[in-house]
Amino acid sequence: MAQHVEMAGVTEKDKTVLICRLVMLVALLSLVLRWFSGALPWQILPGPLFNLNLDLTYRTYHYFNLEHILFGQHGIAALFTAALFLSCLTGLLRPQKTYPFIIYTILIIIYMIGYNLIITHHSHQLALLSLAALPFFVKNVKNRIMLIEGFRYYICFVYVVAFIFKLTGGSFFVWNNGVNSVKMNLVEYLYHFPDAIPARIISFGIAHPWILNTGHTLILLLEGVMIIGFFTKRYDKWLIWLPIMVHLSTYLFSDVLFVEMFVFIFFFLNDGQLKWIKQRMPILVK
Repeated sequence: MAQHVEMAGVTEKDKTVLICRLVMLVALLSLVLRWFSGALPWQILPGPLFNLNLDLTYRTYHYFNLEHILFGQHGIAALFTAALFLSCLTGLLRPQKTYPFIIYTILIIIYMIGYNLIITHHSHQLALLSLAALPFFVKNVKNRIMLIEGFRYYICFVYVVAFIFKLTGGSFFVWNNGVNSVKMNLVEYLYHFPDAIPARIISFGIAHPWILNTGHTLILLLEGVMIIGFFTKRYDKWLIWLPIMVHLSTYLFSDVLFVEMFVFIFFFLNDGQLKWIKQRMPILVK
């Protein structure tokens, strides 16, 4: 029997394959960007410092000296890096299988922990990407659909909780947070490139702080608006843009780029959007 058709031309199997391949494309792009940034395991060496504030996961990792084994020995680091790329490529080529996604998730989590240890900072860039392959741990199409839906709710939960944390913690009510964030994070850029067009725009915002403060407040509200996703999927084609706006504004006005976070958008694609992708890039469902 043919797969259940949610919209003309898009079956449940098509949906899982499309989302699967789009997720792994972002994962592959992330690795390529990190290659050019010199941040892959075979490109960096373990540092001499260890942040005592890191949690038990990091302490256990450090106790077994994994950052020195996987990052400090060039041959092992090269094999580890190759395995990361290979798991992504295998997931792209064999989306119906489960083993590439299990292997990829294990490797990317190991890499994420080691990378954070080396930079002595609990960075979040790979956090969502390390979980994005979980819906493909199962082979059955209907189970994959269920896990994809679950991951969509999880994303809504993350942004709503982020808003609640800022609301209850009081930062939402600090009016000057917007301009203060820009001053703190972009002072170096303004110093080195004072005549650049972005610098002039930022300087104008600092001279008129109500603009930056209003924008900052609106961005926080966008996180809270994601609560709509718990009650209906009717507005997913609009909700998909809210976190994109959040992360773009964070990059432009706080110099923090979470490009890997954009992997979440594929879990909000509706059937019409998936059909559009299938029609223009049919290779993604073959």
